[in-house]
Amino acid sequence: MKEIDIVSELRRISAMGYVRTMRAGDTGIGFTLETMLGLRETNKQGVADFSYKGVPTELKAQRKTAASMVTLFTGEARHRDYNDVELVRRYGYTNGQGRRALKVTLSSQDFVPQGLKLAVDRATKRVAIVDRSGVAPWAWDFGQFQLKLGQLALVKADTKGTGVNEEFHYNWANLLSGLDPDCVFGLIENGDVTVDLRVHIKEDGGARNHGTAFRIRRFERLHECYQTVVRIL
Repeated sequence: MKEIDIVSELRRISAMGYVRTMRAGDTGIGFTLETMLGLRETNKQGVADFSYKGVPTELKAQRKTAASMVTLFTGEARHRDYNDVELVRRYGYTNGQGRRALKVTLSSQDFVPQGLKLAVDRATKRVAIVDRSGVAPWAWDFGQFQLKLGQLALVKADTKGTGVNEEFHYNWANLLSGLDPDCVFGLIENGDVTVDLRVHIKEDGGARNHGTAFRIRRFERLHECYQTVVRIL
């Protein structure tokens, strides 16, 4: 894992003023910042983006005007009663291409038509997908949240232009550490954090999983879940 002095590096990048995006679209802001920091784009499970003072640290970049949901991390459940194919065959539906699929957003608030929702077990510190019978085919340990979000560098930017001509001025950043599991579980229980399942069965019978994503509606709520918040830019 690459060691980066994120404080000095962000100040260096901020001093450059507006920089042109290196990729058009929503992901351009993160991709451009990662590239300028010398990081490779990755969603590898259980691995943070870089190390700061020896501590694994995740990087998140946002437009200041962003109102859409933000992906916290992408990671598959550590505890599984069914593999991808079995999960889709049991709970999925036939999509417009005539193949079995399970592409849904799950929250703790109510069951989706496929009969699934999220549930928190604070005793075991797990977040599970459960069906109407109480069966929990997949579950995540809090440790999986800790690996990706235990320390977080949150960066925001002013923007101008659109598409390939969009430019970013990275001029605000906080370093957050000390993730509180009870607070995270509370965000899941009140529906602020959801899970996107993005799986379908291919013609050869195997599964195509585009990555299971934990997402949050209001990213500022995540600040409440850290014991220490330090303004670094």
